Amino acid sequence: FKGGPFGEPKYFGDGVAIAVNREDPQLKLLINAALKRMRESGRYEELVLRYFPLRAF
Repeated sequence: FKGGPFGEPKYFGDGVAIAVNREDPQLKLLINAALKRMRESGRYEELVLRYFPLRAF
């Protein structure tokens, strides 16, 4: 199956969070765009499975 308990919104909210300087909105846009592309391409899930291979459920 795709995803896992640690990725469910009920545990950590919806999506991924990365702290950035409020005075650098361009950086936030770039990070969000990169994360979106990674999710759409399947790369995000690939990395999650590589670095968090154990599934509790």
